[in-house]
Formats: sequence, C-alpha cells, structure tokens
Amino acid sequence: LCEGPTASTAKFINETYANLEEEVAAGEGKHVTAMLNMMGCSSHAQPAIIEGLRSDLNVQMSDASYSTQSKTQNAEIFFNSAVNRANAAKC
Repeated sequence: LCEGPTASTAKFINETYANLEEEVAAGEGKHVTAMLNMMGCSSHAQPAIIEGLRSDLNVQMSDASYSTQSKTQNAEIFFNSAVNRANAAKC
C-alpha cells in the first residue's frame, strides 16, 4: 500500500490534474503551490520548478498520444516530471 508524502502528492496530482495544467501554464496558482509545498520545495525554488514543469507539460501536450491517454496516465507523467524537477531543485 502506498503511503507517505510521495503517495499523498501523487493522489493530489491525480485529483487536481486539470487545475495543475492550467496553473502551470499560467505560472502560478494555489494547486501548484500546494503540490510543491507537499514536496518540500521552498517558495524560493518554486518559480524555477514551475517554469521547468511548464516546459515539460508543453512537450507532453505536444505528443500525439496525449489526447488519447487517460487523465490518470497524463497525471502520472506530470507526477514523474514534478518529482524529477523537485529532486533537481533539492526539495
């Protein structure tokens, strides 16, 4: 059974994926801030992480398979990107 902060973050992303897409595109928002806080990212590190997520999401959405994948599949790809970006920022 999945537990802990990583599982909580994954669940949050799956439940709020549409909001996260919009907020990452806009560069800010309460859901993306909450997600990064859950991941232990400082407010100082968040703008650069969001910019990286925006780039990753742009690539993801440009892929031909994006529109045929389920929300859960797209949320999982976003989660992996968020984890990679958070790890790179040493969150």
